[in-house]
Amino acid sequence: DRERLRSKLASLLRQEEALRHRMDAFNGAVEELSRARDTLEHDKKVVAEERDALVRSRQSIELAEAEATARAERVAGEIADAERRLQDAEDAADQREREAAALEDAVQRHRAQLDSLMVSVVRSREGASVGRSQSPDPQPDHGAVVAERERA
Repeated sequence: DRERLRSKLASLLRQEEALRHRMDAFNGAVEELSRARDTLEHDKKVVAEERDALVRSRQSIELAEAEATARAERVAGEIADAERRLQDAEDAADQREREAAALEDAVQRHRAQLDSLMVSVVRSREGASVGRSQSPDPQPDHGAVVAERERA
C-alpha cells in the first residue's frame, strides 16, 4: 500500500509540476495579452490624435483655399475694374485727340480767314493811300499783312 501511495504521490507531484508549468505559461500569456491591450490602447490614442491633427489640417487647408479663392476673386475684380478704367481713359484720350485735331483745324481755318481779311484790310489801306491808279488786283506787302495780324 505504501508503494501505491508513493506512486500516487509521485504522480500527483508530476501533475502538480505540469500544472505549475501550464499556470506559468497561462500567466505569461495573460501578461502578454495585457501588454498587447496596453499597446492597442496607446495605438488607439495615437490614431485618434493623428485623426484630430488630420481634421485640423484639412480644416486649415479648406480655410486657406477659401481665403485664396476670395483673394483671387477680389484681385480678378480689381483687374477688371482697372481694365475698364484704362479703356475709359484710352477712350477719353482718343476723344481729346479728336477734339484737339478739330480745334486745330478750326484755328487753321480762322487763321486763313484772318489772313484773308488782313489781306483785304492791307489792300484797302494801300489802295486808299496810293489811289486807284494801280492794277485792279494789287499784291499787298507781306510784312504789312503780318503786322496787321499781330495788331489785331
